[in-house]
Amino acid sequence: MACLIEEKIPPEVLALILEHLLDPPDFDPMYDYEPEHELDFGDLRNARLVCRRWSLVASIHMFRTVALMHGEAAEAGETADFSKFIQLTASPTVQNNARCALIHTGPANPEESDQNEWSRWKNGEYSELVTAINCIVNLPRIQGVHVAFSDRCVGDPDRSSPSYWGQGAEYVWARLGLLRAVFEAIETRALAQGGSNTTITSLTLENLQNQALPEDLLSSKAFESAAKDITELRLHISHEYNDYHPDYDVELPERRNFEPWLHHTFLPIFAENLTVLHISFIERWGVAPGYFDGKGLSFPHLRSLTLGEFVIGHHDQFDWVLAQKTLEILRLQNCAIVSHLWFSIDDHQNELQKWELRIHDWIRHPPNAFGMMGTVFTFPGTWETIFGNIQTHLPNLVDFGVEVLPHNRPHARFASPERMSRELTTTRYITFDSSVCPSPWIPADEYDGEMESGNNGPIPPTEGDGGDSYWRPVCKLNRAQETLEGDTKAFKALIATVDKRRKEKGLD
Repeated sequence: MACLIEEKIPPEVLALILEHLLDPPDFDPMYDYEPEHELDFGDLRNARLVCRRWSLVASIHMFRTVALMHGEAAEAGETADFSKFIQLTASPTVQNNARCALIHTGPANPEESDQNEWSRWKNGEYSELVTAINCIVNLPRIQGVHVAFSDRCVGDPDRSSPSYWGQGAEYVWARLGLLRAVFEAIETRALAQGGSNTTITSLTLENLQNQALPEDLLSSKAFESAAKDITELRLHISHEYNDYHPDYDVELPERRNFEPWLHHTFLPIFAENLTVLHISFIERWGVAPGYFDGKGLSFPHLRSLTLGEFVIGHHDQFDWVLAQKTLEILRLQNCAIVSHLWFSIDDHQNELQKWELRIHDWIRHPPNAFGMMGTVFTFPGTWETIFGNIQTHLPNLVDFGVEVLPHNRPHARFASPERMSRELTTTRYITFDSSVCPSPWIPADEYDGEMESGNNGPIPPTEGDGGDSYWRPVCKLNRAQETLEGDTKAFKALIATVDKRRKEKGLD
């Protein structure tokens, strides 16, 4: 009887049911996701043993993404073992069901990485990994390629020592060698089988280093061939980080230069065809030390935009988003408005001059304001304005998400942005202090929204106040509380408008 009932279930419904076997009962991607997290396919394997029909449907989910992992080398000093991926891509079942190729550039555990192995890229000797990457030619139905780099970066080799930065830091030349191999494999695949393979339209670059890609790569035939077909682009940006001496990480030139390059060089390459764009950074971005306002960017077909860790510090900085009138989905993860900014005036660390910061819309305070011996600015922008502009200027928006994730789970929504909730968070405002490390960005307290900016008082201390008054809080600072009424009203109005549109279009 059970078998007869099961046979009456439409295949698409059965596929939805079996898909849930991928998620453990208590799995919450907001808290449990890690970059190296692997789904447990045990239940799906068992489902394939039930009957032929279940095997066919379960295979759709089990082999949808095929991962190139770095297996353990047979002997010390040898390259990693890629035989499992090569075998998988030769399987007719995998070839029929694979839709995405996930390429890991190193071991799942960075501590196990071998610097000599990555150095093979520099010497042009990494034929084993190139051979494995080229096996995507054997996957005729994939539509996406996901490149997952290590989240530990090494910048200019003249200034950086991987042993000093910690085990697992990935060289620039290794990253570039991998990217060239991937784009060449995509080009080769497009020409294979008489051009009958599906087109790769989705490109994900996870932990892409904040270094401008060289012009010879961007102008190469392989890159141009791949880029012209991309309609979905997902970027998660990482940066060099010194575990033992992070004091000067923020001074690295790429921290200033990458965002303008992203704005003016990289994104325009894909802009004409994009329908989905996801940009997130491992660090806050948009205001300082790099600047991004997206002016002039036009994505005529963009339907979905996700921004992660984006900071707004000027009244016109969100206008580039509002200019994308085709947007139907907008998701903001860990985004914030900066309210207070402090910069050093030391001759060797004058960030205002070195970083060429845009200070329009900022209010400069007198010396020693907030008890800080430097240059202090405040920015009066509010989420009330941002939410109101989204409601007014994005007429096709039918899906809006905004949330803050735990600090130890920065990757979570990169894996599943569609699960993003809608909440007016207490951490929607943030402060900046260039003297703080490892990050100059100081988030508000996630429970009550309390903030820190020196002693929190805009009136400079006097000599009679005592030396400790420079740092002893003289009042509370809480922009989330100050703007609560206006922000809440605008947030609820935006949500109501979006929900109404969804209902009118029959999307609920």
